[in-house]
Amino acid sequence: MIGAVSGYELVLENMRRVFSFVTNYETIFAKLQMAQFHSENLKTLNAKKNDLAKKQKRVKEIDGLIQKLFENNANGIISDERFATLSSAYESEQHELKSQIPILSEELNEETKKYDDLQAFINKVKRITRVETLTPEFVNEFIERIDVHKAVKINGVRHLELDIHYNGVGVIHEPSVDELEEFYSSGNFKKPFLLETKEKSA
Repeated sequence: MIGAVSGYELVLENMRRVFSFVTNYETIFAKLQMAQFHSENLKTLNAKKNDLAKKQKRVKEIDGLIQKLFENNANGIISDERFATLSSAYESEQHELKSQIPILSEELNEETKKYDDLQAFINKVKRITRVETLTPEFVNEFIERIDVHKAVKINGVRHLELDIHYNGVGVIHEPSVDELEEFYSSGNFKKPFLLETKEKSA
């Protein structure tokens, strides 16, 4: 039977596994999360950064162009009518750019905030020694939402599948021991004692 207790136990077990993974393999967890973030958002993020830089550069260019117009008009190089037309066009373009820049900046801040959210999540997890029970306060601190999928029956037993979205980092999929081995085979990481113990006992 699938009921509230079963859902409770699934969430509790998932949190225990995730917290153990984050605590024992913090560096790999961070790299995996950043790799996922980059693969999903890197092109968009870079495009927004380039667009923002171009707009900021153009705003400064227009300042120079308008200043040059004033000088040319004062020196009689261009007529008052020509000056009015060009300065109005430049000021209109600059006004539009200045209205877009804060929006782009805010979007970039939201994207890069993921780095801060990731570190905040790791720091919170490291404060927990063991997940014993799920209080409403504890769940609210760590979980954004839980997606419950339709239960399926396997060999006569109903199985419930949940996607748990953690605050700031989303759904966390712990890598298998083989996948962890791929990280350590490069020699860039020192194996934690937990993994070495698993290997010896296998």
